[in-house]
Amino acid sequence: MSDDKDMNNQQEKFAQRVAAHLRAREDELSGETRARLSAARAQALAQLDRPRRVVGYQWAGAGAFEVLALAVGLVLNTQQLEQMPDLETGDFLAAQELELLEDLEFAAWVAELDELDEPAQG
Repeated sequence: MSDDKDMNNQQEKFAQRVAAHLRAREDELSGETRARLSAARAQALAQLDRPRRVVGYQWAGAGAFEVLALAVGLVLNTQQLEQMPDLETGDFLAAQELELLEDLEFAAWVAELDELDEPAQG
């Protein structure tokens, strides 16, 4: 801890020397330059009194929105799963059989085309 105190003391002494040097050189500046520096200092001090905007809260709001969107998506997805037909119901099985029949009809049609093409080649 004594190292920290020594560092702070050194920094304070340095800041005091710099401030003394700047004050001594202030008399050499023109009136216009002193006025501009004084205005800049006043503006900087005025900004210290203003409340600062905390950026972290903006990110927290965005994160809360994402969590809400995810929750809504999960609820909607769960409802869709509940509305899906039961695999053992007749409607679902009939739909599966219809698809199978369509696939078989397509396969038979392709086989007929192949048989029609074979005599022409041979």
